[in-house]
Amino acid sequence: YVAADLEERMAAARAAERKLLIPAYARRCGVNAATVRKWIYRGELAATKNDKGEWEIPSTALRVRKSA
Repeated sequence: YVAADLEERMAAARAAERKLLIPAYARRCGVNAATVRKWIYRGELAATKNDKGEWEIPSTALRVRKSA
């Protein structure tokens, strides 16, 4: 029981560390890459730029709509 719980937590931690580029995140969400870029620029989606200048989005990130 304890070992299974630990394995579950470690798997979740590894998943949180994974990063997706804009095209992969867009496919996962079923939207266009331009839409994901808009979310990033509006501050609705957490993302950072890597050494190549590409946006990286945590695999567990969710869009947070800003209220008007």
